[in-house]
Amino acid sequence: MRFDLIIVGQGLAGSVLACEAQSRGLSVGIIDNGWKLSASMVAAGMWNPVSFRKIISVWRDQECMEALQTKYPAWEKSLESQFYFDRPVMRVFPNQEYADLWAKRVTEGMPWIKAVNELPNRIKAPHGAGLVDQAGYLHLPRFLKSVRDFASAESRLLEEEFDPEYLKTDAGRRTPEKGITAGVVYKDWQADHLIIAMGTSARNLSWYQDLPLQTNKGEVLDVNVKDFQRDITANNGKWLLPYEGGGYKLGASYDWRQDDLEKSDEVREMLLEKVQLMLDAEVSVVEHKVGLRPTVKDRRPLLGELEPQIWSFNGLGTRGVLIAPLLAGELLNHIFEGTPLHPETDLNRFK
Repeated sequence: MRFDLIIVGQGLAGSVLACEAQSRGLSVGIIDNGWKLSASMVAAGMWNPVSFRKIISVWRDQECMEALQTKYPAWEKSLESQFYFDRPVMRVFPNQEYADLWAKRVTEGMPWIKAVNELPNRIKAPHGAGLVDQAGYLHLPRFLKSVRDFASAESRLLEEEFDPEYLKTDAGRRTPEKGITAGVVYKDWQADHLIIAMGTSARNLSWYQDLPLQTNKGEVLDVNVKDFQRDITANNGKWLLPYEGGGYKLGASYDWRQDDLEKSDEVREMLLEKVQLMLDAEVSVVEHKVGLRPTVKDRRPLLGELEPQIWSFNGLGTRGVLIAPLLAGELLNHIFEGTPLHPETDLNRFK
């Protein structure tokens, strides 16, 4: 079977890349091990164009938001599934200095943020709160399953561990379908290009040995909350997200020192203590989850050519849902049209 692209990995990065490629009329084959160790199946999938630490817009905020707000709804239609949800974020101020800085940013005309005059029921905010009205989340399990079901129905899914021993570059073969050189062969599949979107698992591949792909361990709690509204996400440094289908997600922790999947009682208690500082409501834990996010030391992804016809779409980090649609398009433009990558995402910055 022949494709324009073979994508290895079907977490957030691989799924977004597959959707973007198919929307351009490209044929895609996917190799995935069934989401083993996938951080995407643990993550809440939140997107938000504001960095709360300094109250500034995130990297390439306007471009990322335009791509996100256009592409996820379009993919909902093509996949006949709902997984994209708007959910404003209410930021509870930790102190008066922070409240004054938020007010200053609003006065300066910073996009995305607003003042709040009235607090929702059960929110505790002695120093006040502000609102990010354009924010939300991607229901990642539903999105990933929709992409997987589509690929499986079209016989475009190999559910197995990727083994580089079966990968061959085949620069001499010409395909009858398009009369062009097939760049790679994997078992009985061939394609012009192969893209690695494996998250932290890619650290074991030889192509990444000299690239600073790292893990960021994150823990999240699925919780029930008694008598709290479901139309906003509350945030005081940790966040409480009302999740589609009932229940809430509470998170998250960030640990660059650990690369295990052990659940920490200390983290669990920290999250519960933190949420009670902003919420006058009973919170009970349903499930404790842990995952390893793929990230890079400079907090920018790894996009680009690993070797001829072998490409990287990896290291999207904690803002993956927000940046993935824009960057997937940029990588495909680079591969098929020769458009230069953004210098801050080009993996050649480490060579």
